[in-house]
Amino acid sequence: MLESYTADGVQYALPSSFSDVVLYYNKDLFDAAGLDYPNADWTWADEKAAAEALTDQAAGVWGSHQPVSFHEYYKVLAQNGGSFLNASRDAAAFNTPEGIEAAKWLVEKSGTVMPTIEQGQGTPDFDTNLFKDGKLAMLHTGIWVFGAVADVPFAWDIAVEPGNTRQASAVFSNAVGVSAASDNIEAASKWAEFLTSSDVMVDVRLDSGWELPPISDEAKLATYLDKGAPENRQAVFDSLDGIALPPVAKTGQAEMQDIITEELVEAQAGRKTVEEALASAEQRINAVIGG
Repeated sequence: MLESYTADGVQYALPSSFSDVVLYYNKDLFDAAGLDYPNADWTWADEKAAAEALTDQAAGVWGSHQPVSFHEYYKVLAQNGGSFLNASRDAAAFNTPEGIEAAKWLVEKSGTVMPTIEQGQGTPDFDTNLFKDGKLAMLHTGIWVFGAVADVPFAWDIAVEPGNTRQASAVFSNAVGVSAASDNIEAASKWAEFLTSSDVMVDVRLDSGWELPPISDEAKLATYLDKGAPENRQAVFDSLDGIALPPVAKTGQAEMQDIITEELVEAQAGRKTVEEALASAEQRINAVIGG
């Protein structure tokens, strides 16, 4: 986390929190189907097999849900050994066999093990509500959903997200910086220190569970493991063993993110093939970021 806010040997900000994405699963649905629970050794193939076995469209039960978006695509691309941008960060690098396979992993869930756009997929909180209603066996989302599903009337837990060639988890963080031109550098620095390393900050973050404190004191972090459901909170930390960092272009970041999401949704809706969508996204993104 600390290195994420460092450039050319200069520390520009201090991390104040982090969160990551894990695989939620409904233990009752797995038990009813006689299937083993997801674990840290699972691959895409394992998830696909379980999702197909657990999907019962007639009963409105779906096997898995994963958003079709920029944030999911760069992650599954990393799970498949690919890269979103070139080394210079000025051209797309995802229109490859690895990138096409990763896009199909997302897009081809729609209508098979995941609801379609017409059935509500992609609308706000659709996936969380589907899981809360007991109609979704597996859900790819962040640890910030713990509170929303804490009181569901079924047993659930989490696991590290499956990968294909390797495991890679999306990690998000916030940071605090003080302007060098501030009129109150000393006071602001004390405030930044409080927000990023104080015991009060640590306790509040651990109790809320929305985001975690980016501290190295494992004894303090260990208390998080005993906060109640989910039982396997260790998966939150295990997910950090393989991090998929978001691709950051030198310019046009917001446009780049919107373009890949738009094109992937076109493929999801069946208006383009995955190959056509990625080729179009590559051309459009290169025009925006300077490639």
